[in-house]
Amino acid sequence: MTSIQELLESGLNRLRFPQDFERTYKTGFKHLDETIPFKDGELVVIGARPGMGKTAFMLSLALNFAKEYSVIYHSTEHNQFELFQRIIAQKAELDMAYIRGSKLEEDQMKVIEEGKEDASTLWMDFLDGYPERVEYYFKDIKDKLEQESCDVLVLDCADILGSSIMYASPKIKWRMLEGLKQLKKFCEARAILLIISSQLSREVESRQDKRPVLSDLFLPGLEVCSDKIAFLYRPEYYGISQDHEGNDLSGFAEFIVRLNKKGMTGSCSMRFVYRFGKFEEWQTHDFGEEGDSNSFESFKEDLKEKISEVKRFEVGDAPF
Repeated sequence: MTSIQELLESGLNRLRFPQDFERTYKTGFKHLDETIPFKDGELVVIGARPGMGKTAFMLSLALNFAKEYSVIYHSTEHNQFELFQRIIAQKAELDMAYIRGSKLEEDQMKVIEEGKEDASTLWMDFLDGYPERVEYYFKDIKDKLEQESCDVLVLDCADILGSSIMYASPKIKWRMLEGLKQLKKFCEARAILLIISSQLSREVESRQDKRPVLSDLFLPGLEVCSDKIAFLYRPEYYGISQDHEGNDLSGFAEFIVRLNKKGMTGSCSMRFVYRFGKFEEWQTHDFGEEGDSNSFESFKEDLKEKISEVKRFEVGDAPF
């Protein structure tokens, strides 16, 4: 039994010294850290349509986290060499076209070596393998982590939470959700931040403003056990290259938080660097005047009107 006096005193201490009770993680995106921080034991779901940059964003997050925290990363879509290529592209800032080419020049190899040295200082490990049965994916991850320790667990499993369950039976979906709940409890007990990616349904494309909503997720009940659900949105994906004032929107991206059980929702501006396959901070002065929030809001409203007037990129045109 806890008295109201004890509850109030405990709550006051937590407000005074939040760092003693709950750790917040630096994502590498200042605006996101200040407004919607990621915390211990949370389950964060990040969804997007194919080609929007889910893997690039998940890897950007993981590499940023790994500068200060121990990270375990698992991908169901890319093998280790493909992950190596993406990491080098981000850390060395070398065009993916060169890294994927058949032959590299000596100066390019030197840049890759420098990127390798930079990345080798990160606290990051990788889980291998693909699940034999997708409904037990999260349970298998939990079993593998029983003897491991980390601060952040990043699961790039958009295909698992996408095409693999699109037409799955309710029983398979239930098993997958139960496995995720078990993994979340495991991470909560160990104060591990859990981040997973998810595919979204084609309903996004039929909507006029093309902005994802919670109902676009494939796995029923995912919003019940998640602490945060966010979506990636890039105007370029739908062929929008300028705003109403003629400003260049190349690389502009939004991180839209639709669900946050512990705080506010909203969106954060980011930049997607197409050549390097990475997301980075969006500098306010790159769009209008510093701190001009009204300009940014009007810009977003204008985007909604323009979306219905353009033809979106084909999925196959986007390399990330």
